[in-house]
Amino acid sequence: MTFISYAQNFEDVMLWRALKHVERGFYIDVGAFSPDLDSVTRAFSERGWRGINIEPNPHYLAQLNARRPHDANLGIAVSDFDGEIELSVIEDTGLTTVDMSIAEGHANAGWGLSHITVPTQTLAQVWDGHVPEGQAVHFLKVDVEGHEASVLRGADWSRHRPWIVVVEATLPTTQITSYLDWEEVLTQAGYAFVYWDGLNRYYLAKEHEDLADRFSAPPNVFDQFVVQGHALANERLAELDGTVSTLTTSLNQAVEERAALERNLGGLQGSLGDLQRSVDSLASLNTLLEREVKDSLHALSALSRESDDQRRALGEAMDEVRSSHLKLDYMLSRSVWERLLFRRSGRPRKPLRVLLFHKSGKPRGVFRRWVLRRNGRARKFFRMWMSSPGYQALPRAVRIPVPTAESESAPTVPADLSPRARYFLKRLEMPQTRGPED
Repeated sequence: MTFISYAQNFEDVMLWRALKHVERGFYIDVGAFSPDLDSVTRAFSERGWRGINIEPNPHYLAQLNARRPHDANLGIAVSDFDGEIELSVIEDTGLTTVDMSIAEGHANAGWGLSHITVPTQTLAQVWDGHVPEGQAVHFLKVDVEGHEASVLRGADWSRHRPWIVVVEATLPTTQITSYLDWEEVLTQAGYAFVYWDGLNRYYLAKEHEDLADRFSAPPNVFDQFVVQGHALANERLAELDGTVSTLTTSLNQAVEERAALERNLGGLQGSLGDLQRSVDSLASLNTLLEREVKDSLHALSALSRESDDQRRALGEAMDEVRSSHLKLDYMLSRSVWERLLFRRSGRPRKPLRVLLFHKSGKPRGVFRRWVLRRNGRARKFFRMWMSSPGYQALPRAVRIPVPTAESESAPTVPADLSPRARYFLKRLEMPQTRGPED
């Protein structure tokens, strides 16, 4: 299996050369940054290793939680004390730092800067809290943008012995070395310097000095590795090769299909002449049929208009007959009281109209039961007038509901009216001997 290097300076290649004999090892990455970009631990995670990723930047911590669910991902800063510390966040970079002088330098260089407060613990506390009992830590990587000395001073080197320690040894974004500030912490703890890659210094615990020869040369062809960009390019090339192969197969099939079509084309061309002659004959016939259809449509349109006119005239005549029949039936069936109180059109005479109705057409409240039944329908002797267009055009006219069997069977005279009113209504609704019209 070819080793893919994701680290920015081949740190993972050097560590894998020394530790590839370890199956499913353990790491601590202080200043982990991204789970994928410039990651020292991704290649190990893909091979079943587990460990602790420490990244106080909330943006990259969320990515670590999503991509490394089997690791312990801690959103804290590591220093030589337990408490809180102000963190300068440089967005979209791995330059986040607790060193204010370094942060000011980034700001002066034009980087966007924000400040947050995060918890801080010592490396000894992190080890005690998250490294399983008896678990060896095979490498510790420290990259904290100028705060390395405080991280290393916060470790308990007598109890906690990572095999290999890799520490960034230059000031951020420069080639100025800074290891003299902290190297003595490691040498006094029994760690020997074994390799310098231009950015990081590698230290080996004295109890694992047998691995020192693994650091005698920089990454080279014998490490059998490729960088991430080359690996992605090779994957893309393989995909393109597959696509080309598929396209070549499709092209060969298309060539064979074209040859078959050309063989059939000769026979089709022979039939084309016959088809063209048939088409010309059908076109002439179609022209004659179109003229006949157009003439028929004109005649049908004229008949349709004439039928519509007759239907409209018949409807108007039927409406007049129906209206005349209703008026005649009403006038012939009126009682003496109705003749005295109502005109032939069904409209109440003025004294009765003024007594029972407002000018707006709304029945007066005290006489409402005289005019309307309980179901809202007009009583028989007001119905013709209140159903007329003239009444319905009044601003507050009562809308007469459609009659139903239930409403027709409602009592004629309300029981709660005075005796005089009940007598009056009964007389109005009582069949009378027909007399001369007024």
